[in-house]
Amino acid sequence: MVISPAQPAEAILYPSSDGKPVAESYAHLYALLVTLEVLRQYLEGQPSAVLGNQFMYYAQGLPRLRVAPDVMYAKARRQL
Repeated sequence: MVISPAQPAEAILYPSSDGKPVAESYAHLYALLVTLEVLRQYLEGQPSAVLGNQFMYYAQGLPRLRVAPDVMYAKARRQL
């Protein structure tokens, strides 16, 4: 099965929000924020990114193919 974008590349929008709340409850929000901070401190000085509740698009040109994990860690690629 081949999936291709329905719009030209310059017209495709990648939204940064779905308009939904960040967390379902205060406990969920607190756990998310603590996890982000612990990871940030643990990875300090390393080439990486720690993100929370942010879309990750995994198919260029297809903005509906996305996930929004509570916490995401992205390690920088090692240069050869």
